[in-house]
Amino acid sequence: MRKFSILLKSLIAVIAVLVIAACSPLQQFLSEIRGGEATQEEDDSLEFQAYEYRLGLMRAQNWKFRALRGMVEEGVEVDEVIFTEYSNDLAALSGMLTEGFIPGSNVSNSRALPDIWTDWDGFLQKVGDLEAATAELAQQAATSGSAAAGTSVQSVGSACGGCHRSYRGE
Repeated sequence: MRKFSILLKSLIAVIAVLVIAACSPLQQFLSEIRGGEATQEEDDSLEFQAYEYRLGLMRAQNWKFRALRGMVEEGVEVDEVIFTEYSNDLAALSGMLTEGFIPGSNVSNSRALPDIWTDWDGFLQKVGDLEAATAELAQQAATSGSAAAGTSVQSVGSACGGCHRSYRGE
């Protein structure tokens, strides 16, 4: 019984070390995709929450857009249902972007340039261009399918890039 107890304790210790070792790279990975560590004050602030909100929206847009572009430009097998769904999702997500750009939300991890807030009208124009491009894409996907929506996918990519070139830092 004593040998079993020692074996069990040793096994628990090995598992604990493995869990801790596995979590360290995970924590590093999460820190890297967030752009570094935030302070507790930032984590709790409305401004930091706005940053995380817009970051999440843009990651979701990137996921959906890459799938669409793959179907149109890169030879990925087209699934018309997914194409239409993702097109609609992009349009919806684009309409939510400005909510994440509240004053003061240019926190330490953000790549947003101050020009967003000093040139708010210009920024709204770029977001409006994206909204129009994604709405057109969703419309074409719903009525004509992916084959007819190829140029709209390119327009969405151009709208994304237009805003990033003007308002996102390295």
